[in-house]
Amino acid sequence: MSATESVAGERPHFPQIDLYRALVWINPGLDTAIADARRQLDRGDTAPLLGVPITVKDIIAVAGAPLTAGSRVLADHRAEIDAPVVARLRQAGAIVVGKTNTPEFAFGIGTANELHGATQNPWGAELSPGGSSGGEAVAVALRLSTIGVGTDFGGSIRWPAQSVGVLGLRPTPGRVPRTGALLGVGARGLDGQSTLAPDSLQGLVQATGFLARSVADLELALAVTCGPDGRDLLAAPVPLLCADVDLGGIDIAVSDGSGIGPVRDDVAAALDGLGRDLAAAGLRVTPLPNVFAGCREAYDGLRAYDDLADLRRLVAGREASLTAGLRRILGGARPDPALRSAAWEAALAARAGGQASLKTFPLVVLPVAPGPATGHDETMLVDGRLLEGFELMAHCRAVSLLGAPALSIPIARSTEGLPLSVQIVGAPWCEHQVFALARHIEQLRGGWQPPPGGFCHV
Repeated sequence: MSATESVAGERPHFPQIDLYRALVWINPGLDTAIADARRQLDRGDTAPLLGVPITVKDIIAVAGAPLTAGSRVLADHRAEIDAPVVARLRQAGAIVVGKTNTPEFAFGIGTANELHGATQNPWGAELSPGGSSGGEAVAVALRLSTIGVGTDFGGSIRWPAQSVGVLGLRPTPGRVPRTGALLGVGARGLDGQSTLAPDSLQGLVQATGFLARSVADLELALAVTCGPDGRDLLAAPVPLLCADVDLGGIDIAVSDGSGIGPVRDDVAAALDGLGRDLAAAGLRVTPLPNVFAGCREAYDGLRAYDDLADLRRLVAGREASLTAGLRRILGGARPDPALRSAAWEAALAARAGGQASLKTFPLVVLPVAPGPATGHDETMLVDGRLLEGFELMAHCRAVSLLGAPALSIPIARSTEGLPLSVQIVGAPWCEHQVFALARHIEQLRGGWQPPPGGFCHV
């Protein structure tokens, strides 16, 4: 179902929630909301998303709903007001179906925590759905919702979108207000009005974005939520362009990502095939394997000097309730602040170089990751080398540093038959060009396909 078609008041069904563990909370007012939407439809009322079901990652505030961030520290916490992105979707007529699972404080590349358990990938129980917006990706893949609201710091929308074969949009940071998402700072930090610290890597590059099953749905979600809110310092009144884009007049770079990190042969072959198809369609395509080289290292270098001050403040005195992994991170040696300025200089220099590439090639296509969804051990063997943890996010992290929009879209299957996606990257604030190429690729490659054997609400 497309968001351009209303659900016409039909209530989603959830027969296998316990199996997939995508939803961690279901809206108890769902039947009332659906009845209200049906009455509005019967009256002939119109709204861009009237009656359309959405889900929200459990680090984003939904008034009256749990805001646990997958942590026992916040097990009993509820948000007081909607985050701006949620409020704007509701104003457009959307119905919040529920909240979705995330690793504790969205700190991981899978989706499991001690509070809600592990989310399962509908492409196979042995597979991770990716993270940290893994619950959102699974909810959208199973058609429990039409639009998923997530966050992307170093790939947290794009990586799970590939892992379960849906589409994911990371807008220009600030295009959609990041206000109301943990971790941030605010009056209490948990009131739906928290904002990201502007002097942190997270404050510089994190984006609030969306997961969906079509480019059209991503476009609609962005159109009704973009614009400043008066709190997010990166949210600027830059118009969202909707003009037709002549792709034939744009230089497009296609990269196998090898300049950023190793990739499997099937990933390289998928990028090569897509590049040939785009060229055959009359587009100006240039192979550029070294695009954004150095950006991932600069991202990692600055990330290493983040002392996680917001998280430390939030959990102070309750560290014993954290998972062992987070306790180890917070209990380690604090990064040397004297070296932090050098890391900032290196990151900003790499960012400027990457953005300069986007002036020559306004659209760049490259892998989301070295390969498809991993097992729950979150490791991948590439050319005899075992990649694990955030090594798998190298291509996403390189793009995150740019402060540019990126859209993850399926284009092929791996040798195991799993979804392989590319990320389409555009210049900052040029989402309209990203959407144009995404629509073209969607037509070429067919876009979203339902997971085999997975339950899909129809």
